[in-house]
Amino acid sequence: MALTFGQDHGAIAFGNWLNQFAGKPALEPVVRSLFAPFVPLDAAFRDMMLARGLTTAQGAQLDGIGTIVGQPRTVQQSVFKAFFGFSSQDAGRGFGQAAMRRNNESFADSVVLSDADYRALIHLKIALNNGHGTTPEIIKAAQAIFAVPRVIVQNNGNATISVSIGRLLRADEILAAHASTYIPRAAGVGITLTESPPVYFGFSNQGLAGFGVGTLSRVFN
Repeated sequence: MALTFGQDHGAIAFGNWLNQFAGKPALEPVVRSLFAPFVPLDAAFRDMMLARGLTTAQGAQLDGIGTIVGQPRTVQQSVFKAFFGFSSQDAGRGFGQAAMRRNNESFADSVVLSDADYRALIHLKIALNNGHGTTPEIIKAAQAIFAVPRVIVQNNGNATISVSIGRLLRADEILAAHASTYIPRAAGVGITLTESPPVYFGFSNQGLAGFGVGTLSRVFN
C-alpha cells in the first residue's frame, strides 16, 4: 500500500463516523481537534521517508550523512589562491591583478561545499568506502571527479598505477588537489594522475600537433 502524505486527518476521521452524526456543528470540531496532532506527525514522517536520503537531503541532514560515511563538508586546501607570478603557475597572476605571496602563506584555501557539490563528494566517498580498487571502479571514480568520458588506467607493474584523464584541469577545480584521495585502490598501491590535452604536442608523422597548437601531458598530483 502506497503512503500518502499531506492529508486532512481530522476530515478523514470525522468522515468515518456514522451518517447520523453528519451536520453536528459541536461534534465535528471536537473530532477534528483530536486528530490535529497528526498533521505535524504526518509532516515529520514524510520528511523522514523522503527527505533524509542522499539524493534529497539538504543542509544539516546532508551533513549527517557525511558524518556517517566520513566525509566533511569543508575540503581543506582545495582551491589555489591567486598570487602574483607566472602564467604557467596555478592561479598565477600578472602585475596589478594579485598580491605578492608572503613567506609561509598558504597557496590554497579551504572550501565549504554547497549541497550539490557535497552530495557528489559523498557519492564518491561511499564508492571509495566500498571499493576494491578494480579498474572499472577507478575509471568510474575518475570520470565522476573530473567530469570526463574517457579515462585510461595503466598498471605500471611496480605496485603503482597511472590514471590519465582526457582534458586539462582548471586551477579552481576543488577536487583536483585531493583527487587521488577519492579513487579506490588497494592498500600500498601508489597512483599517478595525469591530465592529457585534447591535442597532444608531437611530430606530424605521429598525427600530433606542433608548437603553439599541441600541449604536453602533465602529472598534477
